[in-house]
Amino acid sequence: MPNNPSTRLTLCLTAILAFSIGCAMKEDLLIVDNNVTALKQLVSKQVQKAAKERRFLHSELKRIDKELRSRQAELRSLLNNIRDEIQVIRGQVEENTHFSKKSIRHVERLDNQLKKEIQEIRDDNRANLERVVRLEEYLGLEPAQKIQLPEKESSDKKEVKDSPQLLYASAKRLFDKGDYDNALDQFQEFIRKYPGSENADNAQFWIGEIYYHQKWYEKAIVEYQKVIEKYPNGNKVAGALLKQGFAFLKLKQKTNARLILTELITKFPHSAEAKIAKKKLKRM
Repeated sequence: MPNNPSTRLTLCLTAILAFSIGCAMKEDLLIVDNNVTALKQLVSKQVQKAAKERRFLHSELKRIDKELRSRQAELRSLLNNIRDEIQVIRGQVEENTHFSKKSIRHVERLDNQLKKEIQEIRDDNRANLERVVRLEEYLGLEPAQKIQLPEKESSDKKEVKDSPQLLYASAKRLFDKGDYDNALDQFQEFIRKYPGSENADNAQFWIGEIYYHQKWYEKAIVEYQKVIEKYPNGNKVAGALLKQGFAFLKLKQKTNARLILTELITKFPHSAEAKIAKKKLKRM
């Protein structure tokens, strides 16, 4: 070891400085290490929070997607039901249009014939009155101021009054206007007066429709059944079966509805009503 005092002092100072620097570095490293640890903890918490939020968002997205799918299914079902109803109504409108044109032509023929009969009666009355006046003049009698002839209702006028076509057309017009109570009365009167008419099954079907529109589905089912049983060869059996199925669905009786719609498809496989029934069964 050097004996020079200055040299020993220098060495001591150097050692002290090195020791001080070493201590300072250890403290700095400890501070840095603590900071790193704190930062790691903070980052870990942030990561956990982000993961939790991500799981929540994922759950919410699944819930919203499920609700949207459910609503879409409900809307599709509602839209399909509306389409079915429109198709049925369209068929009824086409039938009504055809019948209305036929009824109008018949009424026009009766009206023209009635006018012709009335004119002929008036001409005959005028000729008879002229003959009476001439006869009174020839005999020197005072002419009567007024000659009243008994009114005679022409056969065609009575036919118009009691025409089954007019009664049916009147009832159908009331139904189309939504006057269900009066329409029901006239349809029932029509069936009572003309049970053998070609439109008797139609009248019975519209009675069922009235109760269906009034949401009295149990009564509608009974009236549709009368169409099926009383008029098995009529053109309303398929429609009655279809609306029976719809009425059972309105009553939440899916089993009965399925049986009725299946029967419709079996009996009338090529009808428009059968196509509607098949679509309805697929969605049940």
